[in-house]
Amino acid sequence: MRPELTTEPAPAVSSDAAPAPPGLVEFIRRRLAASSEALHEEAHRELDRILLPLEMEHIRGNQFQAAMILGVARQILRRRLRELQITPRFSDDSADDSD
Repeated sequence: MRPELTTEPAPAVSSDAAPAPPGLVEFIRRRLAASSEALHEEAHRELDRILLPLEMEHIRGNQFQAAMILGVARQILRRRLRELQITPRFSDDSADDSD
């Protein structure tokens, strides 16, 4: 049996953590309202969909370094990229460093 969802905001919880991005909060609220039964997995997938392309761009496509920064094995990173159909892309700013 599931608890009733209310539309009233929950009381504020003090935390030193940064607030979640509004898009992620809205995604979670929509999934809660839809009575998701796999919210953790869905939220993790949504976070990876946002995080992994940004990380791969930041690290200029180096999967080994990206995996180290993310704290996961390279094989797990590669699997998640494949599952989410993310093609590692990055911008080459080295042409700007020529002066």
